[in-house]
Amino acid sequence: MTESTDPRKQSDLERSFDTQFKRLGQDLPSPVPDFRFAPGRKYRFDRAFVDYRVAVELEGIYTARSVVCHICGTKVRFKKRDGEMGKVIRLPGYHQRYGRFKTDKEKYNLAVEHNWAVLRFLHDDVHGQPFEMVETIRRTLYTRRHMAPRVQQLTKREDQTLHLISAGFSGTEIAERLGVSYSTVRGHIANVLQKMVAHNQASAVARSVCWGLLRLNDIPWPDEDAEIYDLPGQGI
Repeated sequence: MTESTDPRKQSDLERSFDTQFKRLGQDLPSPVPDFRFAPGRKYRFDRAFVDYRVAVELEGIYTARSVVCHICGTKVRFKKRDGEMGKVIRLPGYHQRYGRFKTDKEKYNLAVEHNWAVLRFLHDDVHGQPFEMVETIRRTLYTRRHMAPRVQQLTKREDQTLHLISAGFSGTEIAERLGVSYSTVRGHIANVLQKMVAHNQASAVARSVCWGLLRLNDIPWPDEDAEIYDLPGQGI
């Protein structure tokens, strides 16, 4: 995995993927490189369509692979200007070892828990079948298009209401905590259900967990003070 979004530190396979995607996926949203999808964890995706929760993982030829003469088996080297032989020529497209996918069980299990769809592409997909690769991404984004508009669509008060609902507070209790009328809270709840495409509050909470909208540390449980929320009278 890469540890930086600096283009100079990206692998050949990542640069090739970006080039192919820009050329063939102009109608699609641009992915975020080197995305850390789980707060507090080291795990990253090579490329991520954050709003859709679709990730791209790239596996290529390991950097230790070099170009070898098919006649004598000698490693091919660069030739310097002075005629001396230079470094060994590496095969293009390296990124990480084949089979790395199998060793990242915890990472991909965590991705599933956070409702991510993970697409895995190899060197041959990027260089040999770019049309099929981009079409796979396009189909996956289309099947998850319902998620995109909801990632950051809740207002500040609606977000607060959602977290209070998650803690088990009633409409009256939420109104008291937010310093607003009960009818205003009912409006916030109705908006939350509509934006989450949920029929009831339990369904809205469940979907917010799947979509990563619910911050567990910010839920003001009944026996705790809800210091994270604004004082009464502040804007909606």
